[in-house]
Amino acid sequence: MSNNELRQALRDLPEESTPLDPARVIAGAHRRRRTRRAAAAGVASAAVVAVVAVIAFTSGTPGAEPGPAAETPRPKPTAVRTTGGAEALAACRAELKAYPEPGQLPKLTGPPVANLAGPIGSTVIFADAKAWVACDNSRAVGESATVSLLKARKLAPPSAGDASAFEVSGLTITVKSKPYGYFWAAGKRPAGVAKVSYTFPGGVTRVAENVGDYWIIQYREAEPTPEGRSEVDRAKIQVRLLRSDDSVVRTHTLMWGEQTCAHINHGC
Repeated sequence: MSNNELRQALRDLPEESTPLDPARVIAGAHRRRRTRRAAAAGVASAAVVAVVAVIAFTSGTPGAEPGPAAETPRPKPTAVRTTGGAEALAACRAELKAYPEPGQLPKLTGPPVANLAGPIGSTVIFADAKAWVACDNSRAVGESATVSLLKARKLAPPSAGDASAFEVSGLTITVKSKPYGYFWAAGKRPAGVAKVSYTFPGGVTRVAENVGDYWIIQYREAEPTPEGRSEVDRAKIQVRLLRSDDSVVRTHTLMWGEQTCAHINHGC
C-alpha cells in the first residue's frame, strides 16, 4: 500500500476511533517492509552457505573429512658404478700370475696405468716399458668365476686397419639370478684416432672412455639373454674409429665367435 493510500484510509476511519498520526503509521509500515526484506536476505544467505558447505565437503577443501592420501611417486633406482678398487686389482693380479705368457706379460710391480669402474665390475690395465694387458672382473662379481684377461699387446699403438686390436670379450654375467650379455675391450688409440665407438646388437652405440693413452669400452645389455639365443643370428658389432670432429677414420665389423671372444683365460 502506498503512502497516499494509507493517508486516505486513516481519514475514512469512524470518528469514534482513536485518532492515529499518519506520519507514525507510514513510518511503521516502512520498518515492517525493511524487516521482511532483511529476513528474506538472511534466508537466502543461509541457503548459499549451506550449498558452499556441501560443495566443500564433497570436493575435499580445507575443513572437509580427509580422504585417502595420494601415494608419493618413488624415484627410479639409478645404476651404481663400482669403484674398481682393491677387489678388482687383487683378483686381476692373482689371475695374471696364474696365467703367464712368457716374455710378454708386464711386470706387476706398480699400480695400474688405467682403471675404469663399469656397470658391474671394473677394467684394469697394467703396463711396463714393453707391453700392456687388460683385465675385467665383472664376470667374477658375486660369482665363483674367474676374471677375464685380454691377450697382452706391445706398447706401441696399433694401426687403424688392425681389426684384431678392437676385438671384444663377450661374456654372460648373472644379475639377480638372470643372465645378461656383457661386452668389454681395451686398447691404445691409433695415430689420428681420437675416439673409438661401438654399435652393439639392437643399435645401441657407446663411445669408449679415454683413460690416459688407453681406451676402455664396457657395455651390459639392458634385457636378460633369452634361453637358446644364437649369437650368429644377431646383428654384428660395428666399430668406428673417429677423429676429434667425429669424422670416420676406419670401420670394422666384428665376426661373432672369432672376434667377440677376445679373452684368453676361459671359454666363451
